[in-house]
Amino acid sequence: MPRLSMVEAQAAAELAQLLYDFLPGTFSSVTWPDVAARFCLERYWPGGSKLPAITHLLRNTLESHRNRFCDLIVVVVQEGMAYRLKKHNPVKREEIDEINRIVLKLQFKIPELHDPVFLGGLPSTDAGARQASSRAVFSVPESEIEKLKKRFLALFSEPDSQKRGFAFEGFLNDFFLVHGLDPHGSFKVAGEQIDGTFEWNGSTFLVEARWRKKEANAADLLVLRGKAEKSEWTRGLFISINGFSDLASPTLQIGRKANLIAMSGQDLILILERHWTLHDALRAKLRHTGETAEAFKPLAELTK
Repeated sequence: MPRLSMVEAQAAAELAQLLYDFLPGTFSSVTWPDVAARFCLERYWPGGSKLPAITHLLRNTLESHRNRFCDLIVVVVQEGMAYRLKKHNPVKREEIDEINRIVLKLQFKIPELHDPVFLGGLPSTDAGARQASSRAVFSVPESEIEKLKKRFLALFSEPDSQKRGFAFEGFLNDFFLVHGLDPHGSFKVAGEQIDGTFEWNGSTFLVEARWRKKEANAADLLVLRGKAEKSEWTRGLFISINGFSDLASPTLQIGRKANLIAMSGQDLILILERHWTLHDALRAKLRHTGETAEAFKPLAELTK
């Protein structure tokens, strides 16, 4: 089975984000799994969180049944138009234009989606008033960031470590929520504690957070990396308030793929003080890890 190029994988992730609202994952007369089944692609719908599932479906269709990909997209758009109309959120001309742009990156051109009559009949959103698309920067009100900053700084004066730990998890959930990352709180998986998850750019991030006097070490990071290896669209974010030992990142450079990034308390402060946005911070850390395999590099030493 041919593997996707980096350009194709990126395009599939962008398309998954763009098509996210076209159909529901469950509880409707027509769902993403239903459409996949029409083309005998149901085995590529893993269930679970919708965005990673859409990404998985698109990537595997491209890899294994490339000849069905364009037909799949056409049906998603057709059914999505009816679904969105019922939700009083009709599909816009700008959305179809963006789909066409991304599909061209995959060396496809779908005639139905380039039909001038079809495009001309779609409503268009005023550019000055429309909401930010999936490619735009997610803007967080300054007042929300200021509230989070006060909550975070207050944790340093909490003497009870257990209370502080639970409060820190709640803070992180709200931190990711206001940035539009659809966080899920603590849950257990096969006896393993994961402090939470969020979705960003087609990937599900497993989050482990530590508030300890000691720096996190390589063993701590290796455990989370193992959890993140359970699927191809899963990554890990390890947050250690007091940073990481000198040997933590070099150890992770040995062996398996780099699927883990790390943040310190100082990194969080830089975001809460608006020197960085969370989205820029994730992007910069992922790029550094992809280039060097280092899990941790302080934001103060990275460039946007």
